[in-house]
Amino acid sequence: MIAAMSENGVIGDDEGIPWYIPEDTKQYKKRIEGEVVVYGSGTFSPEKRKIPPSRHQIILTRSNRTTERESSTYVSDVEEAIHLAEEMGVEELFILGGGEIYTEFLPIADRMILSEIHGEYEGTVYFPEWDAADWIEIERDNREEFDIVHYERQ
Repeated sequence: MIAAMSENGVIGDDEGIPWYIPEDTKQYKKRIEGEVVVYGSGTFSPEKRKIPPSRHQIILTRSNRTTERESSTYVSDVEEAIHLAEEMGVEELFILGGGEIYTEFLPIADRMILSEIHGEYEGTVYFPEWDAADWIEIERDNREEFDIVHYERQ
């Protein structure tokens, strides 16, 4: 899983991400470039925002599936997303949100890369609560406005 969250757990609001930190955006895009990623249909909205440079997007949706493009596939649940990734020969699947998708994948995730944004922000979407006792911090890259923290499940 990969996410950016504020100190109070906010990951977004109705307009998108409530902060603008180009350095974080740049490292995020570089990290997912060429990877297979999973979004919820609310987060993956090609009409609202430019799609990051991933190899393939798997979009979870409970409603009608919009027209699929060559680089995207719509699925209805976590198991279907995992099965599709396995069929594609993917060893590491990047989970990109939103809040409900993180909640669904958290119990089975074995790694998290979190941009921990300094400060608290107002928002409507939160990263799910997780038990720090289940995770070990293996790397921390301190930056001026955020830290990039790698966690592995114990």
